[in-house]
Formats: sequence, C-alpha cells, structure tokens
Amino acid sequence: DAGRYIATTAGVITVDPKTGAHNMGQYRSMIIDRNHTTVKIQGDFAVGAKPPTGSTYGGVGDRNSAVHILENEALGKNTPCAIALGMDPLLVLAAGTAVPENDQGLAEYDAAGAWAGRPVELVKCDTIDVWVPAESEYILEGEILAGERHFDGPHGESSGFYNKNYAAFVFRVNAITHRKSPINFGLICGRIEDYPRPLMRSGSILQTLVSKSGLTNILEVHFPDAGAGGVIVIRAKIEKEGQARQILDAAYQHLRYRWVVLVDEDCDVRDWNDIWWRIVSFCEPGDNTFIGPEHPRHLGRPGEMDFVPPPHGMGIDATREHKKTEYPVPPPSKPTMEILDKVGERWDELGLS
Repeated sequence: DAGRYIATTAGVITVDPKTGAHNMGQYRSMIIDRNHTTVKIQGDFAVGAKPPTGSTYGGVGDRNSAVHILENEALGKNTPCAIALGMDPLLVLAAGTAVPENDQGLAEYDAAGAWAGRPVELVKCDTIDVWVPAESEYILEGEILAGERHFDGPHGESSGFYNKNYAAFVFRVNAITHRKSPINFGLICGRIEDYPRPLMRSGSILQTLVSKSGLTNILEVHFPDAGAGGVIVIRAKIEKEGQARQILDAAYQHLRYRWVVLVDEDCDVRDWNDIWWRIVSFCEPGDNTFIGPEHPRHLGRPGEMDFVPPPHGMGIDATREHKKTEYPVPPPSKPTMEILDKVGERWDELGLS
C-alpha cells in the first residue's frame, strides 16, 4: 500500500447540505500528515466536478458524501465531517451498505439498530454539528477542504485489483476524542473481503429496486463477491409472459450493475450450482439474453491506476415460468423451498444440529 490507512472499516459521516440528512459511508482514508488524511469516494473528482447522479450500491439518485462535498465545494464551503473508528461491527456493515435515508435522515444508524434489536446511541461532536456513534473507539472531527485534492493509493480494492487515484478528497482533522485504551480494527481489502458485505448490501439493493420499480414480485436480490458493481442475481415470482424482461429492464434502469441474472422464486441465489443449472436449462441465448446498457468509465489522468471493466454486461433470463418452450418442462427433482424451510425448523428436533 502507498501509506498507512487509518480507515478501512470506519464510518465517514457527513451531512446533506440540502436536507440535513446524515450519511455514513465506508470510505478508505490514508494518512497524509499529522492532521490530514484522504477520503476516497467513488474514484477521482476534480475540483469543480459535478456531483454524481447516483452510486453503484444506492442506485440512481443516491446522495452520498461525494454529493455533499461537491455541492458545498461549488459554494466555496468546506464540508463538516467526522470519521468514527472502532465501531460496532453492525455499524461497519451499515456504513458499507446503501441504506435509503428515512424521515429523520439517520438511515445507517437506524439500520444497524434494527439489526441489533436496540437503538444506536448517538452523541454530538464537540466541534461540528454532526452526530456520531457514542460507543466508537475514536472520533476524528474536522472538515473536507474545498478545492483540495491528494493522491490516494495504490491500495487493494473489492474489484480484486489495486487502484490509485490522484484526486481524492482531503480531510483536515481538527479534534480527536476517544475511549480509554482505544482499539481500532481494519479489514483486508480484496475480491473476497474479511467481512460479509453481501449479507447487508443484498437487502438494501432489494429495497432500492422494489421501491423504485414497484415490482413487488421481486423477492430477493443477491450481491455476490464477484467484483465491485459486477453482477447481481434476482429471485422473483414470474406471474405472466414478458414479466422477466420487465424485471431485467427495471434493474438496469434503477441500479448500476453490468451483469443481471434473473431466476425463479424456487432458486437458492447463494448456490452457484443452482444458478448455473437454471442458466443452462432455461436460457436460450438468442431469446433470453441481451447486452445491457453502457456503463462507461474512464481513468482520471495518466498514471492513475484502477481496473476499468468492459463497459457492457448482459441481462440473463434464467427463469422457466411463463416462458414459451418447444416441449413442456417437467417438475424439477428437488425439494421446494417450503419443504426445506420446514426441515430447517425441525433440524434440532431431529438431532441433526
């Protein structure tokens, strides 16, 4: 790595200048000097760049910290920012998940509280008007500096490749508070990271897709460890002919994934053998696949290091319901999900645990 990273599992917290909502993102932060670090969000943003119109995980319209910073910068303002280190692991998962903001604008905090079954205790920073998790080991208080950028990386990332950016945001630390004998922990970034990111992100992606499309027959969206922004698997109840393509089109309209695989409601989306069985059994390439929309991405300047994936992916309809076939499809020789659920309920009773 290019330097010491103080934040890989941290929550970087900013406030939306338009709504007052708090956003806590899991953005990496490299130490520059005694009181400055980088904050790397979605690659490079040159000074004066337009705010992004969405994000990979939050979809179109997501207002993450990059939007807050660039909107403030356009007005010549610094962005108040806090970095929470050594948080409850559920807060770490929430920070790495695109949780839609609620009426109170504390989405990630409420998500972590719901998972834990208790509210997240918050306290106000000493020097800025930002609320942070009270039980964090450290809180770095400061501001993202308007008009300032610094290189960040090389650093291994979830795409499975190293990257380096020349225009990361610069965070100036103005105050530090901490617990007695504080402990910070990080993660090893890579294609398969040492925390269960698919567990929480899958749920938030499902919520985003259903709420924006109105397609309530979408039952599950799985975000596998297969490269950042690479692929999702959608499980749905197909109720009529043509609905599979409607779901695939909605995924491309509201999310930012290049590869989208659609399967029936009885598929285990965490079992790649089940998924591939459906692709090879029910997908006629000429009829049930199509090239997805272009997602162009460019490196910011010579010397920047990042993996630039192919601009297109593919929509794959691997469903069997309400699909015209030359011959009738016999019933699958596998237990239904209802039977598997009943077996699971009796697992301990049957002495199989």
